[in-house]
Amino acid sequence: MPVLYVNHIVWAGVDAYRAVYGVLPAARNRLRAANAGGPKMDVSDRWVRKLLVRMKTDGDAVVVHGLRGRSSNRRIDEQTQVRVVELLKQPEWYDFGPTFASQQLAKRHGIDVSKETVRGWMVAAGLWKAQPRKLGEKHFWRPRRSGYGELVQWDTSNHDWLEGRGEVVRYLVADQEVVAYLCKSAD
Repeated sequence: MPVLYVNHIVWAGVDAYRAVYGVLPAARNRLRAANAGGPKMDVSDRWVRKLLVRMKTDGDAVVVHGLRGRSSNRRIDEQTQVRVVELLKQPEWYDFGPTFASQQLAKRHGIDVSKETVRGWMVAAGLWKAQPRKLGEKHFWRPRRSGYGELVQWDTSNHDWLEGRGEVVRYLVADQEVVAYLCKSAD
């Protein structure tokens, strides 16, 4: 796929390429109606008309988002980050994980940041190592015994089966991998 260089930003997206080199110039040169370009770019006809007006002043950079390169309005200031990392480096915080550290920062110092933000800061400062999730088997299967009768399981019951009307009878069950034996004999 061709790569489009717009305003020193590399665009490899099909939509940006199609918008700048296909739909918008055709609409600008009146080779295609502006309302026909909307469905091709998955935008409304009104937005295509706004892009055409902006294309007169901005040129091909019209496809670059207006907030590109600016910091987020929700960004936490650098002073808070430095203060949090200094707190986390203190000896009493050495064994805190990101979740507990986030809770304690809010409780002790009134710094309310998410556990994911704290985790990112801790990883960047070398205080936390990202650990992959452990996915193990829940049930480990025991391999079958090589010979019939190697594994015998016994179960007994000391219940008064006759309810006092006779001798004491004990219930005894012996299981010799009967299921595996029956499956083999059924074949």
